[in-house]
Amino acid sequence: MKIVFVAGERCDPATYHWIHEKTNVPVIDHWWQTESGWPMIANMQGFEAAPVKPGSSSFPVCGYNIQILKEDGSVANAMEQGFVTIKLPLPPGCLPTLWQNNERFEAGYLSQYPGYYFTGDGGYIDEDGYIFITGRVDDVINVAGHRLSTAEMEEITAGLACTAECAVIGANDELKGEVPIAFVVLKDTETRDHVTISAEIKGKIHGNQIDLVFDLSSIMKKVFWFIILVEPLFILFIYMKIQEKQVLLFFPFLIVFILILKFTFDSKVKKSITLLESYFK
Repeated sequence: MKIVFVAGERCDPATYHWIHEKTNVPVIDHWWQTESGWPMIANMQGFEAAPVKPGSSSFPVCGYNIQILKEDGSVANAMEQGFVTIKLPLPPGCLPTLWQNNERFEAGYLSQYPGYYFTGDGGYIDEDGYIFITGRVDDVINVAGHRLSTAEMEEITAGLACTAECAVIGANDELKGEVPIAFVVLKDTETRDHVTISAEIKGKIHGNQIDLVFDLSSIMKKVFWFIILVEPLFILFIYMKIQEKQVLLFFPFLIVFILILKFTFDSKVKKSITLLESYFK
């Protein structure tokens, strides 16, 4: 294996470094949409391959004039975040319209910035011309008048040594409008207490913007064992149905299923759920 190509959502630096460490070969990201039909940003290995910058898909593919626009429609400066757009016309292979709905096509893709195709993503271009996609603009939350990217906060959280997986979402808040909440699954090697880890995560985010950190490690472990234990029962049930055996024989296993369910969603999990519900009311 000479190269690993990754595609789909943007490849965050933590994922890039993990793949590179495991494979010890170049990891090449490329970014596109279903609407484009082919990559819009890529590090083309057969055509002027460039050094890799983790977090960036590199440069526009031939035919795409990708520009970062501010909210007022002006072109953003280097390292200044904005909206990822493509200056018209689009190259061959891109969608010409939506099926029997040209008005929706124009309203959804062309109306926000006349003369440009609006991708729906945010990002920036660095001083070397590398394009960084930060995430969907509808993933940006408004915290006390400040627009914050949940994708960027996820990227920072994922880059910490204690994090195995994470997600950051916005929750309603009466004072600030929205507040970011981080859900984190810790690595098995992590032994520090929740208060210390929570403080570290909050401290890494600019302006200490993370309002609350949930450690999902114990919940995920229970869910894992729940799947491991319940799956054989489900397979047995399907087998009995196929063999037309008496389903009543399955009742003892159903009792075991209920006991496992009760064990899984114990008081600690219920406490977390109650706390979450209070944020989303």
